[in-house]
Amino acid sequence: MFNVNRIVERKEKIMKFPVKEAEVMLLAEKMATGFATNTTFFAAPPVPVEDFKGALTNCTLSINNVVAARAIYDKAVVSKKLDYDKLIDIMKKELRYAENTATGDEAMLAAIGWSKKRTATPSSMPGACYDLNIEDEGQGWISLSWKKSDQGGKPSAYTVERRVKGGDWEEIASITEKKKDLVAQPQGMLLYYRVIGFNKAGRSAPSNTVDATL
Repeated sequence: MFNVNRIVERKEKIMKFPVKEAEVMLLAEKMATGFATNTTFFAAPPVPVEDFKGALTNCTLSINNVVAARAIYDKAVVSKKLDYDKLIDIMKKELRYAENTATGDEAMLAAIGWSKKRTATPSSMPGACYDLNIEDEGQGWISLSWKKSDQGGKPSAYTVERRVKGGDWEEIASITEKKKDLVAQPQGMLLYYRVIGFNKAGRSAPSNTVDATL
């Protein structure tokens, strides 16, 4: 029968100062207890044991105070939300009553800090964008910028369209800004670009056209 020597490799645990508050407090309690029960070995620590325990006690009380204050705060927030929602509900009921009672009398509505509802004006289609320019270009990409028209309604967004020579226009991007960087564009052929603004009322006429071979 062979004797087998079992070799156990022990790795020393490398301690790092904790980051989490709960772990810091746990370590502090162990340190305070360890220093207090081993005064012969730890005869002259830089901070006396009683001072260490005092700091630990003060910190524990402060943490408990924060927990209690947080509970009070959370309760106050819930109470404030209920009161705020109730106030808004009352205000809306009162304003509906005032609008129906005043029947458009601006002076009476102004007396309570209110005014009659404005009639919504239908939006109109945007005017055509202009000054479409190629800001920069490279192999397979192009940067475009343009200006919105002062005519017609305000565009809510813009559509960039592209076509090849002899082809149909196709939408390749929709954006809200008045510029666009287009990547992964076809290379080695003449490309045409234009921009169209649009809103709820409809689409504008196309902008001027620019062309490039990327």
